[in-house]
Amino acid sequence: TFYLTDFLAKHFDALVWQGLGLEDHPELLSAYFGNYRRVVLFSQTVDQDTVNAGKVAAQKLGLLFEHRHVGLKHFAEAIPVLYKSMSKLNETKGE
Repeated sequence: TFYLTDFLAKHFDALVWQGLGLEDHPELLSAYFGNYRRVVLFSQTVDQDTVNAGKVAAQKLGLLFEHRHVGLKHFAEAIPVLYKSMSKLNETKGE
């Protein structure tokens, strides 16, 4: 499975397609993605343009497309935990 985030879906051409040289060398597609079966888009926002971009990416790769909206809840819960962890780390370093 090839996973996409909102950002990767929106910028797929620049970051993946062109970034891996597939625009100039489409023969590399099977070397890079031959063992993949699907693209899963984990979206944080509700945006049909992002979902459509994910579908286009899957079509370009010749893979099935699946969309899972995950939202921002888990991200919002992780920030305080990360902040506390970093604060403790900085305290032990004397910062």
